[in-house]
Amino acid sequence: MGINRAVALLHSFQFSRAIDDFNVALGADATCTIAYWGIALSDWGNPFAPGKIDERLLQLGHESAERGETLGAKTARERAYLAAVAADPGDKTYADQLKAGAIRNYSGRASRPAEALESSVK
Repeated sequence: MGINRAVALLHSFQFSRAIDDFNVALGADATCTIAYWGIALSDWGNPFAPGKIDERLLQLGHESAERGETLGAKTARERAYLAAVAADPGDKTYADQLKAGAIRNYSGRASRPAEALESSVK
């Protein structure tokens, strides 16, 4: 289990399992701030679900991202990912747009989750 599997689970809509694996990654490396990004997106749930994100889930994602930001990301890419999901949880429209953008960035761009993660900011 590792970060690649956690990202694969996230993109397979296995959110609770993804959170478990992101936490395993944090157990192995407590400075793995990108794991908090994954937890935040997993907290939000299915990006294709109709309606707005439940405020409690949005807040959970925001708090997860803030924990990652508090640790201090190692790279500009990690900082950007965390900043994107740490946006004001009350702004559901932005969160919906962020999730839609994340889906566009990942779909069909790479054969492996790690490649998708890296290619999404190019």
